[in-house]
Amino acid sequence: MSLFRRRVRSSRFRHVREFFWPSLGFRRSSLYLAHRIRRLPDSPYSIAAGLACGTATGVTPFIGLHVVIGVVFAWIMRANMLAAALGTALVFNVLTFLPILFWLHHFGNWMLGHRAPKPLPAHITLDYIFHSWPVLMPMCLGAVPTAIVVWILTFVPMRWMMAAYQRRRHHRRVALREGRQRRLGPETATDQETRG
Repeated sequence: MSLFRRRVRSSRFRHVREFFWPSLGFRRSSLYLAHRIRRLPDSPYSIAAGLACGTATGVTPFIGLHVVIGVVFAWIMRANMLAAALGTALVFNVLTFLPILFWLHHFGNWMLGHRAPKPLPAHITLDYIFHSWPVLMPMCLGAVPTAIVVWILTFVPMRWMMAAYQRRRHHRRVALREGRQRRLGPETATDQETRG
């Protein structure tokens, strides 16, 4: 029996609710996700590209499929698939999904030359989006350049940040190892002389 296991198992509903509305708050949840991304055991390229795939997928209208699509893109690019899943959670959540959908709707209609697009209802549902081609098509069109820009804006700084973080972490480990050897060196030498 694990020492840190919950006494009462969480229900599936609670897992879903925590994903969309975390009980710890969005700030602490975002800090936790950022910490998890930093500690992923992979190359800076793989982590940055995976995170970029997740964030780029998060600005598409395919609600409910973001994680799957992000992981597939990460797999194609040989990027970190866990980073892709975490990236979708960072971008697409209960606070951001409405602005994202409104942006895609207006941007897609602007690309099509529709100066007065049909306004979205106050309460958007998945059924409304996926069963209304005049709504879904402009969103898909607007999502393509948006996702490309988001991918680049995520990948470039994240690769640099992950490389810098891993270098600092490596130097810190080397310094700790050398300090431990300096502390243990004289004691080890004295023990060897005593035994001899």
